[in-house]
Amino acid sequence: MTDVNWTLFLIASFTFCAIPGKDVRCITGNFDRFGKKAALSGIVGLALGYSCYVILSWLIVSFTLAASPVVLTVLKLLGALFLIWEGSRIYRMPPASRYLSKYTKMTTAHPSSFFLQGTTRSLQNLQAGLFSLSFFSQFMTPNSSGDMFILMGTLFCLGTSAFNLAYCYLSPWLKRLSVNDIDFFLSKVPAMLMLAIGSWMTCEIAWEVMPE
Repeated sequence: MTDVNWTLFLIASFTFCAIPGKDVRCITGNFDRFGKKAALSGIVGLALGYSCYVILSWLIVSFTLAASPVVLTVLKLLGALFLIWEGSRIYRMPPASRYLSKYTKMTTAHPSSFFLQGTTRSLQNLQAGLFSLSFFSQFMTPNSSGDMFILMGTLFCLGTSAFNLAYCYLSPWLKRLSVNDIDFFLSKVPAMLMLAIGSWMTCEIAWEVMPE
């Protein structure tokens, strides 16, 4: 566990988990219209779907670790460039307050429907899969084990679930704040952190491959 920068990982994960998106809008909408059980069912469904992407990413990283350190370096470089692109996209996206609305398309109150909705939404979110592979691979080294990847993915999914639940109770209070304040802390700061991590890892990889 000592080969992972846990401080950086936990700070970055906490920040990224706090970004409200369409999942938050769906969960808070279900919470407002159908209650806590509906929201919890959707949160568990989302976590299940994202866990599938974590496992898939783990398989890819395990293959690269077994293949060659060069393959891992290429994967980390592509991941770092993706983080830069994703950070730029989030920085330009609509204000975060937009995703704290009470809007939802659900018309049934059966818990299994919300669970299925959450699972389907997460599995259809291919960017989440790319993010899992790109972000977690930055903390892997040729000496890392696949178990470390699973641990990081599990912690990230738990953090995302906790924030989804927290937004159910915090969104009425947050919407009383100014749009600019919400957007700065829940969109701009995470986007800048994502850009910083991607840029830093790109420079670090470039420095490692440069001939002495």
